Amino acid sequence: MDSELEALRKKRMMELMKANPDAQLAQQESQIKEAFKAIERDIRKHLDDKAYERLNNIKLINPELAQQVVYLLYQLKMAGRLPSKLKDNEFKQILNRLIPKKREPKIIRK
Repeated sequence: MDSELEALRKKRMMELMKANPDAQLAQQESQIKEAFKAIERDIRKHLDDKAYERLNNIKLINPELAQQVVYLLYQLKMAGRLPSKLKDNEFKQILNRLIPKKREPKIIRK
């Protein structure tokens, strides 16, 4: 009985998604957001308090950069190169590598 009900639900969801592609896109976006939140929770375990606070500040100022940092930390973790607790100064070093240095314009007066 439950399997029949589940099959009917899946069939109905497929019909709705075919009829409304925006719903499918919204569902994919929500799945991506949930996956990113899970990665963030996992990375949180590897940051000390100051480093996590710094990451949150970056999220407020530059969300794209924060996302890059989280993905980089996740890749390091998956490769086994992330220490158990990343200290703030180590986190700063990672940020310095990611943030491009600004070139100062040279003004030549004649």
